[in-house]
Amino acid sequence: GQSTALGGTFTQVTAGYQYSCGIRPGGLIECWGSIAAPPAGTYVGVSAGHAHACAVRTDGVPKCWGNNASGQATPPSGTFTSVVAADQHTCGMRTNGTIACWGDASRGATSVPAGL
Repeated sequence: GQSTALGGTFTQVTAGYQYSCGIRPGGLIECWGSIAAPPAGTYVGVSAGHAHACAVRTDGVPKCWGNNASGQATPPSGTFTSVVAADQHTCGMRTNGTIACWGDASRGATSVPAGL
């Protein structure tokens, strides 16, 4: 079925398993469905994984919330320009252009090839 639309406008939307999140003008994240509330702050991007989500704050710091069974919601330190959450892992692009991935490493998803 289709849910009732939230009022107001969004600048970005993303959907995971049984939940969705969006960024409001001004950078606040709002989520609905089966996911924990996002951390406070203002954000420039958000990505939904299976049961976790990650976002980049306006200062470049990544924040994640939700299921963390494989470490997919525990980002490394540093600043990022974007993040992409998947089933049991997350990858992000650092401000220096390199890629970092974290979470379930069992199938090589977090093993970034040299030079990336």
